[in-house]
Amino acid sequence: MQASGDTTIGGAPAIPTRQYLDQTVVPILLQALGALAKERPPNPIDYLANYLLKEKERFANPTPPQQQQQQQQQQTNESSH
Repeated sequence: MQASGDTTIGGAPAIPTRQYLDQTVVPILLQALGALAKERPPNPIDYLANYLLKEKERFANPTPPQQQQQQQQQQTNESSH
């Protein structure tokens, strides 16, 4: 992670950290924390870990955020020519 708050992975274009998290983990974390608050299990960390593993396919992002940004930039470049 760079000091500017941008994320660079494998030389891919940087996207803001907040955008990366919002696109990848925030939706499932919100659901998981809601379920955790409702259930109030005796071992919340285990519950949270199991919830994330069980539900991850429902929240799978088919296109990584860096690839989405590249596609958007490419479309913008193509439309400006």
